[in-house]
Amino acid sequence: MKHRSTRYLSLSWLLRGIMRRSSCFFIVILFMAIHISSAYADEMVDRILAVVNGKIITLFEVNQQIKIFTRQFDGRAMTPKEKKAVESLRKKVLEQMVDDILLEGEAKRLKMEISDAEIKNEIDSFKKQHRLTEKQLMDQLKLEDMTRKDYEEKIKKDIMRQRLIGAMVRRKVVITEEDMKTYYNEHKGNFSQDKKLELALLVVDPSFDIQELLDRLRKGEISFGEAASMYSLDPTAKKSRGELGTVRWADMRDSWKEVLQGMGKGDISKPFDLNGNQALLHIIDITPGEITPFKDVKAKIRDILYRPRIEKRFKEYMDGLRAKAVVDIRL
Repeated sequence: MKHRSTRYLSLSWLLRGIMRRSSCFFIVILFMAIHISSAYADEMVDRILAVVNGKIITLFEVNQQIKIFTRQFDGRAMTPKEKKAVESLRKKVLEQMVDDILLEGEAKRLKMEISDAEIKNEIDSFKKQHRLTEKQLMDQLKLEDMTRKDYEEKIKKDIMRQRLIGAMVRRKVVITEEDMKTYYNEHKGNFSQDKKLELALLVVDPSFDIQELLDRLRKGEISFGEAASMYSLDPTAKKSRGELGTVRWADMRDSWKEVLQGMGKGDISKPFDLNGNQALLHIIDITPGEITPFKDVKAKIRDILYRPRIEKRFKEYMDGLRAKAVVDIRL
């Protein structure tokens, strides 16, 4: 009987020891949880980034918009440059979302309505243009974490935006015959039928600070060939110092023509998008060809002049809307 009591007493002390150790362990875990939550509160907790005329834009909503870009960082810590790139993108997307709310309010004020038939026609046109089946479209939407309803809402906003811009912006942009002739006379070299350019290309990823590199290139701190060898993503470009050889202007893709428009020998383009990466073009040499008559390039010149003017007018229009609105940005 005595032996049995001693056994129960030993068991009691053992249980008390386990409970004491468990309590200590629980306190340590609780302390760590509190510490971690404090350290990463900004990343984990949703918060309001902007209030536009009473409508709220949250961090979660902005992050959803940039998810297709930030997905590449899943499972690893971002570098300081990558964090800077994400923060820059977040700011741009937030500004766009603010503009969208202002335009929606203006469309409502003007009683603009977009029908279901218009949305369907726009989607059908998109599928036809890109040769997509309904299944292929849905697969693409799934990759972008969008439902069909989300996509239709986006199309509706795009149609409304274009209609509003047409009504309030485009009609106020005028390109005269004199404007086009002046541009033609100042840029005849860009309208050569057999014009050829010797080019070099530099491609970097979206997180790279390309503006800083462009500033260094224009100051002469580094040559384009050296920059291509050091920073370009393409291994071939690294070996060739980015040189592409000679390209006929007529054979060049439109996006390249757009950034090279008006540039001369030795010039470096502004940064532009190339398959999701950032790129710069450098004109090493130019071989002029036969000049195309004004009447044959008149429509093209109108498009060239139209874009910067409509962008300027759009900015003025949006500045006016913001001035009349209550916009509180907290990013």
